[in-house]
Amino acid sequence: MLLKALRSYINPAVISTPQKPDVNLLNQILYGQFTASTLVVWYDSNQQTFIDKGYKGNALVYSIIRKIAEKGKQCPTYVYKETEAAKKYKGGKYSAKELNRVQSIAFRKKELQDVSYSDPVNQLIKNPNPMQTWAEFLDSMLTWYNTSGEIFVYGFQPTDGLNKGKIKEMYVMPSNYVEIVAGNLFEPVRGYKLIIGDQNIEIPASQVLHIKTTNLTWDLNGAQLRGMPPLLAGITTLQANNEATEAKQRTFQNGGAKGIISPNVPNPEFWPSPEQRAKMDERIDERINGSKNLNKIVASSIPLRYDAIGLSPVAMDIINSQNMDLQTLCGLWGVNPVLFTSNATYANLEGAQKALVTDVIMPQLQMIEEKFTEWIGHSYGMDYVIDFDISSFSELQPDVQVILDTYGKSPYFTGNEVRSLLNWHASEDPAMDVHWIPSNVIPSDEALGNAATDFSDFQA
Repeated sequence: MLLKALRSYINPAVISTPQKPDVNLLNQILYGQFTASTLVVWYDSNQQTFIDKGYKGNALVYSIIRKIAEKGKQCPTYVYKETEAAKKYKGGKYSAKELNRVQSIAFRKKELQDVSYSDPVNQLIKNPNPMQTWAEFLDSMLTWYNTSGEIFVYGFQPTDGLNKGKIKEMYVMPSNYVEIVAGNLFEPVRGYKLIIGDQNIEIPASQVLHIKTTNLTWDLNGAQLRGMPPLLAGITTLQANNEATEAKQRTFQNGGAKGIISPNVPNPEFWPSPEQRAKMDERIDERINGSKNLNKIVASSIPLRYDAIGLSPVAMDIINSQNMDLQTLCGLWGVNPVLFTSNATYANLEGAQKALVTDVIMPQLQMIEEKFTEWIGHSYGMDYVIDFDISSFSELQPDVQVILDTYGKSPYFTGNEVRSLLNWHASEDPAMDVHWIPSNVIPSDEALGNAATDFSDFQA
């Protein structure tokens, strides 16, 4: 009877039935065919080419990547605890406007909490592993990112003890030896493998941080899961530049054989014998070749003709082609080619150096910063903030006079707040934490003398 009564109060239409989990249709299309044994490898095996022929084999490419890495690794890195209003700091820090970046410094000091020197995350950032300092670690990341288009960082996590599951050491892995282990449509990336020699061990996805550029090569083999190297778009320019350099080298190596001297007569009877040709070679070496015969006029008793068999780099247009390659290759990374020219003016060089920081290094550091903050957060807590202090770059130092004129004379800012905008230490003087109001400013009612204004004179 009780069961019958309960049924009479229940509407069968609203009885909940087990729901199927939502299916990501995009993942189902792309990764539905993946199996546990499927490996996603680099889609065209060009990574090793970019390393051998690019970073290691081309002086210009090496110079561009080193310019970025050497400048980027100078940026100090700090660890903070995040507060509720920290988004204000993040929003202005990487702004293209100087005043927004200056304001972000004040937000950082007010809204991010310093952590102790002994904090485990602070120690991890200062010394990522026993073999590298953070500057060396950052240098390695920037070099791999600009060579291969991606970074793989392995985080060693103890499996038991007090530090179970927490990242204690970090290592940058060589991208050209890393393969992605495909999972399924619910987890496209199950893990990673660093394959060197006969080593073939899978690393769980949670222990690897993957930072990559956007890759527009999408296929069912998962090529879109890898980053796109900058040199992939400039592979023909890289090949042409390497060939031009080799041609110039061969020209200098073969500089002794510039041409052939032969009798300018059709009758073979007047052609020199082998013994006479040997004598002619000796006379040419004596009277024509060598620096002592520069611009010297030499007479001949028989009609001769000269056929050039070697051209100078200028005649072969090698120099012009290499200058064009400089423009194209620098453009792949967004670097101003002025940084690699010897005749640049100071103003042009100064502008190019600032553009290197604002247009190239800042976006890369922002990506690394965001990814590291999220990755470290999953290990130690989501309130940690990994922060690159881009205000330390000399190219981004604010104009002191502009800051003082904009904020220093305003009653809305204290002296120490203005000092923080300039990235100076706070003053211990209590007066620097007080809002100072100009004495010549009075309320509007006092300016009117507390008397009603007579508007009769203004009426028509």
